[in-house]
Amino acid sequence: MQRGRGGAADGCRPSCAVSAVGIELLTNYSASETITLTCSDGTTESIADSALGTAPNAFEFIGLAATSTRKSKSLSISTSGGSSQNEGFSKLWRAP
Repeated sequence: MQRGRGGAADGCRPSCAVSAVGIELLTNYSASETITLTCSDGTTESIADSALGTAPNAFEFIGLAATSTRKSKSLSISTSGGSSQNEGFSKLWRAP
């Protein structure tokens, strides 16, 4: 797992591609996140807050499943307002 400034986890690179990822996401006051998955074939897929539907200042469970031909190789979370309030994730699950 990569670490960002202040020790906050901002990316995860499992040792092998996975078929599904679950995240317990901690949102900030704006609750505006984008999750980007990099697939085993090198393509990326970004899921914006409009699809995530997260609430502000809450722990939100987000589950993402890959297609049978494109497994996820890495994950990053981008947030809005991160310099003024903490956010990140507290738990990460993965399925082979």
